[in-house]
Amino acid sequence: MDKRLLALAAIALAALASAASAQASDATTAVMPMTGTIASASPFAVDAGPGDQTDPHVYGGEVSYTSQVNGGSAVRLYDIAAGTSIGVPTNGGMDFLSDVGDGGVVYTHLTTQSAIWRYDPAMGTTSEVAPVTPSNRRESRIGGTTLVWQDFDYTGDVRTPEITVDDLADGSTTRLTDDALLDKDPAVSPDGNTIVWTKCQQDSTGCTIWEAQRSSSGWASTALTSAADGDAALPDTDGHVVVYSEIRNGDEDVYWQPAGGGAAHELALSGQQTNPNVSNGVIVFEQLDSTTTVPNYDLYAYDIATNTEYRLTASPQDETLNDVWVSGRDVTVVWTAAEADYNVYGERFTLPPIASDTTPPTVSVDGFADGQQFLVGESAPTVTCSSSDSGSGIAATTGPTEDAVLTANGVGTVTYTCTATDGAGNTATATKSYRVVYGGGAFLGPLQGAPAVNGGHGGRAYPLKWQLTDAAGGYVSALSAVVSIRYQAVSCSAFQSDAGQVDAEATGGSGLRYDSTAQTFVYTWATPKTAGCYVVSVTLDSGQALQANFQLS
Repeated sequence: MDKRLLALAAIALAALASAASAQASDATTAVMPMTGTIASASPFAVDAGPGDQTDPHVYGGEVSYTSQVNGGSAVRLYDIAAGTSIGVPTNGGMDFLSDVGDGGVVYTHLTTQSAIWRYDPAMGTTSEVAPVTPSNRRESRIGGTTLVWQDFDYTGDVRTPEITVDDLADGSTTRLTDDALLDKDPAVSPDGNTIVWTKCQQDSTGCTIWEAQRSSSGWASTALTSAADGDAALPDTDGHVVVYSEIRNGDEDVYWQPAGGGAAHELALSGQQTNPNVSNGVIVFEQLDSTTTVPNYDLYAYDIATNTEYRLTASPQDETLNDVWVSGRDVTVVWTAAEADYNVYGERFTLPPIASDTTPPTVSVDGFADGQQFLVGESAPTVTCSSSDSGSGIAATTGPTEDAVLTANGVGTVTYTCTATDGAGNTATATKSYRVVYGGGAFLGPLQGAPAVNGGHGGRAYPLKWQLTDAAGGYVSALSAVVSIRYQAVSCSAFQSDAGQVDAEATGGSGLRYDSTAQTFVYTWATPKTAGCYVVSVTLDSGQALQANFQLS
């Protein structure tokens, strides 16, 4: 919608709201695209007539848009193949903020109140959706039989609108959000099963992107971004990916991630990119060209499958408020052009076929070395996934997923897995593990640990003592830290194993104990009476082992 129409709508809707008031880091992967060229494009003018034509939306071969002529505001529907348009009956009001889908055209209808209406092209009829009085609703979007809009009816406060969903199939209405926050920018996938929107603080700061997925049990909502990353806005989804713009460190860029959540990807381009829309894996966005005498916005398309960017416009005026529809490799883009007045244009083109790509992407688990050891109680490493693909580009990176196999004492193995999928559907998985272990872990004197050899006499008892510590230097006292104490006969020449291990025996039946005064584990080993060489092993629940060599006479 153009700025003048937005201003008019804002004034009227704010008045209504005032009257009514009397009552989501996965890590982000930066993607540097290749540059492509559109071989042949077929441009068309949706409406370049008198007045202002703005805010186009495309679905299949139809474009809905707002037409402002002589102080009025109406919604029109353009047939691309026929090159003709029809007006949606205004019913005595002002109509704007339209969208088009299988369920017809939906739009905001402004009279003494603001309501959501639907136009059925087949029947040529209009009707209000889920009517209430008074009504203060706007920003409707349609996908399949799902209709979603921004709703001020619940609170009457312009700072805390909610998101409402209506199912055209059964007429049911669901309040999707219920909080004291500003929910806005709703969008819905073409199949109607995925909804995205922006959620901000009441002062429009701290904005994040949220998603709701429909299942047999209803709608389940989750945050896709975090306010700590930056202010995000203007989401869209095709049901496979969710796109949005986000400002990080003062730089606004286009981001996307898999619908349902996953690793985010950033389109790493210089300058400002904003207002992304997506269809079948093709993202169209607006980029500020600051190299011209008068900086202006041009349109670009990014093909996720081939990691290729295409420049669509290069005029001296703004091309904004874009939308995109993709079928196979055939792309239709529409937009508003700021000429002497505002007009709506579009073009159709075919992207190059996706080259055969049978090579899986490269993916890695980052943050620690495979097999690295950390002391129990030590801070866990920050683990991320990284991926790259020189063929069809990275389509999605998921993880890291954690599989921790730890004992009650907090030691053991932690494994992380990352998975990457490229544009051709090839998948690669990387796995890396680290161990959580005890500090200390050596026999105390006078006993010496291997490879030293301790002398002694068979049939006598020798105390084995050791200490275990955590990352802070504190002593570990749990007897469960010791899994077993065993010995085996070995060759004295090289201490090679000659026989299987046998459980060690303690003298006096005392067994393993912990001396809290000396802060040591104590085990008094009753040596075998047979002279020879022996290895005593103490195995811990961390997998660590303490060994001592004995030569008994």
